[in-house]
Amino acid sequence: MTDRIHDPSSFFASALCMLVPIPFVVATRPPLAVRILVFAAQLYISIRAVTTLTLGNPAIDYQGASIGFGWSAFTALHFYFLVDPLHDGTRHREDMQLAKDKPFGKRLWWATCLLFSNRGIGWTTAIPHLPQMPHYRSGKEFALARLRDAVFFFFVTDLAGTYFAQNPITSYRAGERLPISSQGLLFQCITVAITVCHFWANSQMSYSIISVIAVACGSEPRDWPPMWGDLLETYTLRKVWGRVWHQLMRRYVASTGKAVVHLLGVQRGTNASSYIQLYVGFLASGLTHTWGDRQIDVTVGDSVPFFMLQAIAITFEDGVIALAKKAGMKENAATWAVGRLWAATVLLATLPMLVRPALATGQPVDSGLPFSAVAALWSAAGLEGKIDFQWPEPSVL
Repeated sequence: MTDRIHDPSSFFASALCMLVPIPFVVATRPPLAVRILVFAAQLYISIRAVTTLTLGNPAIDYQGASIGFGWSAFTALHFYFLVDPLHDGTRHREDMQLAKDKPFGKRLWWATCLLFSNRGIGWTTAIPHLPQMPHYRSGKEFALARLRDAVFFFFVTDLAGTYFAQNPITSYRAGERLPISSQGLLFQCITVAITVCHFWANSQMSYSIISVIAVACGSEPRDWPPMWGDLLETYTLRKVWGRVWHQLMRRYVASTGKAVVHLLGVQRGTNASSYIQLYVGFLASGLTHTWGDRQIDVTVGDSVPFFMLQAIAITFEDGVIALAKKAGMKENAATWAVGRLWAATVLLATLPMLVRPALATGQPVDSGLPFSAVAALWSAAGLEGKIDFQWPEPSVL
C-alpha cells in the first residue's frame, strides 16, 4: 500500500462526518442547491479519507471504507435526491403525527432513527422478505439468545482468522501478493468459503451485540430480526441476494433502480423495468465497494465486475426457470438441490474477484478480533507446534 497514516480516530471521525449531516437534511429538507453542496462536501471527505488513512488491516480497511464511506454516500444520495421521507408519508408504527408536523428536536430524532433503520423495520418503508423473528417472551430471553449467538459467531470468526493466520498466502507470504488461485482450485474454493464465513459471522456477531445494547436501552426485540436470511432459501441465486444475504444496502439499491427506470420512461411492472432495476441495483452495490477498492489501493472499480456478473447469472437463471415452468416442472427437493449447487458454483467461481483485492495489498489478513480464543485453547491443550499441516506450495503459472 502507498504511504498512509495509521489513524483510526481520524478514520472514524471522517465516517461520522458522512453520517451526521443526513438526519439534518432529512429533517429540514433544505433547497436543492444546499443539498448538492452538502453532498459534495461529504464526497470530498470520503475520498480524502480513503486516500490518506488506514486502519492497519486490509480486510477491515476494505469493509470499513465500503460501509463507512460507500454506504454513507449512497444513503445520502438516497435521502437527498431520490426520496423525501419528511413529506411522502413515511411513518414509524409508533408515530402519532406526521414527521413534518413534529417540533424540530423530535423531527431530528425521527430522521436519525430512520437513517439507522437500514431495512425499515417498523416503518412504512420496510423492505420485503425480512427474516422471520423468533418469539421471545421477554427482553432478558432475547438478550441471552443474542449473547449466545454472539459467542457462536465469535468462534466462527476466530476459526476463519486462524485459517488466515496459517495459510501462507494470507499470512507470512502475503507480501508476495500471490493470487488466490496459486494454491489450486480446491484451496481457492476453501479460501473463498472461509472468507464468506468470516464476513457472515463477523457481521452477525457485531449485530447481535448491538441488538442487545439497543434492547437494554429501550428498543423492542421485534425491531431486531436476524441480520441474514434462512440458509435453506439458497436454492436460487436471486434468493441468495434478495433474501439470504444481508439487506443493508437494499434501501438505496432499490431507490436508485427505480430512479433510473423513471428517468428512462420505462413502464413500471414490465420485464424491462425489472431487469433495469436488477442491473442498476447490482451496479450500485459494486460502486459502494469502490471506496473499499481505493482504501486498499487497488484499481477503483475492481469490485464492480463481480456484482455485475451476479446480475447476468440471475438473468440466465430466470430464463432457465421460466423454461422449466413452461415445460411443466414443479419445485421439489431435487430442483432445490440443483439450485443450491448452481448458486454455490456461481459464487465460488466469481467471489475470487471480490477476495482478490484484499490479497493484493501485500498485508496479512486476520480475523480482526482483539484476541484469539482458538489459539489460547490450542496452546492450553499443548498442541502448539506439534501439528504441522502441509499447505500446498503456492505457484503462479
